[in-house]
Amino acid sequence: MGTIRNKLIIICSILSHILAKRIGFAQNISAFFVFGDSLVDVGNNYYINTLAKPEYPNGIDFPRGNPSGRYTNSRTIADVVGKICVGMSQDYIGSGSVWAKDRPPLVISSVCEPNLYGEEIGFKDYAPPFLAPNTTGDMILKGVNYASSGAGILQATGAVFGERISMDKQVDYFAKTRQDIISGIGAPAAQALLRNSLYFLGIGANDILFGESRTVFDTNNYVDEIISNFKSQLTRLYNLDARKIAVLNAPKVGLIPFERDIHLCGQACLSLLDRMAMLYNSKLKNLLEDLTENLPGSTFVYIDYYAVTEDIINNYSSYGFENNDHACCEVIGAHGGLIPCISSSRVCPDRTKYIFWDPFHPTDSAVVIGAKFALDGGLEYVSPINMRQLANS
Repeated sequence: MGTIRNKLIIICSILSHILAKRIGFAQNISAFFVFGDSLVDVGNNYYINTLAKPEYPNGIDFPRGNPSGRYTNSRTIADVVGKICVGMSQDYIGSGSVWAKDRPPLVISSVCEPNLYGEEIGFKDYAPPFLAPNTTGDMILKGVNYASSGAGILQATGAVFGERISMDKQVDYFAKTRQDIISGIGAPAAQALLRNSLYFLGIGANDILFGESRTVFDTNNYVDEIISNFKSQLTRLYNLDARKIAVLNAPKVGLIPFERDIHLCGQACLSLLDRMAMLYNSKLKNLLEDLTENLPGSTFVYIDYYAVTEDIINNYSSYGFENNDHACCEVIGAHGGLIPCISSSRVCPDRTKYIFWDPFHPTDSAVVIGAKFALDGGLEYVSPINMRQLANS
């Protein structure tokens, strides 16, 4: 039995080598750094005083049985972009109307572990949470995750949860990581490593969601405030040697289960949120284009996550889903959107049939689709180049 297993592992290793050569990411990307909110948090909130700490059944399907602070049934979009076991090629990327129901399934087994083959960026392990005590030494040379559930671009965003790591603070933490890398390998090598790393940002949705609760509210001025802060944060990252930066825009927040259940005013309220998201996204795209033009050597990639989520929701059956408006992990609410996923929640038996895992976040199946759009999508979804091209640039 052991001999058979060893042979299978050798086969998987060969496949890993072949795919790594075909994909060509590993030799171009030194490390993978992640910033954001609960969409990409992998456990930083376990180390701060906050209400936003995911408990089981979050992570119920995580490949190694350890959710590590993720708000989903398995992996985040940053997990999937950085390392994925999936039998897809870029030929499967397109609109929902042309992605067939029989799209290739995830390929995960006890023999071919996720770190042995099919990796998109090419890293053995997921980027660890910055606040974890063991995120030190050589571990940080392959990247770090600074994301925090409840966080936003603005300092005040998410205050209802207690502590959270705002985008400003996340950049501060990255500056500390940078200094630690310089201390470990020297300034020239550190600069080369950081400039050849990939930076993935998934933040801004909370600023939209919590924005409508402000006492005095002007949509345009509020969005301008977000963009102004984000410009400063992205410029700081550039000054800290970040060059290849991919940014998710705000998703279609008006149609998440939480918003469907909480607003008695119905579609009018939902439209307000989505109009705010679209305004933010338009200004964000202009900002990233401006930064790419004016910061030498930089490429800021705009990922239209709004268009991706809208396409998945509108064409859900084309992607193999059976439910496009209800949380899989639910407690109460017409759409299961009034209470976060907790230990007493009911969990749907087949997570692959649901777009939404909980009131706010996508299932692993939806995450994988979003990641593939980011990696291989055309200009209607990712610009000026997709993440595969960014990694190879």
